[in-house]
Amino acid sequence: MRSRDGGLGRRLWPLIPETVLGRAVPDRFRGARARFGDPDRVLADFVRWLEESQPAPAPAPVHEAPRVRRQPEDSSSRAAVADREKLVSACIDVTDRLTNAALRDILISALADAGVEAIDGDGDSFDAGRHRAIHRVDTDDPRQHGRIASTERLGYSDRGKVIRPPEVSVFSADPGLGE
Repeated sequence: MRSRDGGLGRRLWPLIPETVLGRAVPDRFRGARARFGDPDRVLADFVRWLEESQPAPAPAPVHEAPRVRRQPEDSSSRAAVADREKLVSACIDVTDRLTNAALRDILISALADAGVEAIDGDGDSFDAGRHRAIHRVDTDDPRQHGRIASTERLGYSDRGKVIRPPEVSVFSADPGLGE
């Protein structure tokens, strides 16, 4: 059975990591169903599995004094961090490729629940330290000069650290700029 989108399912399945936070990802997301099934359904099931498999946050210690010195991370903690980074990267890549807006919104919401926020610069003043300009949009209105006309590709931050700046089109009142 071929996927309706002409092959997105076949390109989607290698993006799903084998483990997530030290847990094996079920075969239904990596096998033939993921490769040749409906990619929107497989991805929605994967997001649901991620939400259901999130461990409950540990309760804060009641009488323990705050630790001043950071404990060295063990290899399983480093592996969990690496697995999370792979999963976040894969989810962002899938989000960029999705044509189904409802499914894209679900995935962006799931990323936000995990601490990964989408960055949209529409209407902001362009800042080369926070945005990546990819297009120039001519304008006759000098008040629009230097403002973001549109976000072409969302940026993302993970727990406050920018992992990809948004790619934007910027208004320019100077037609000679950038030529």
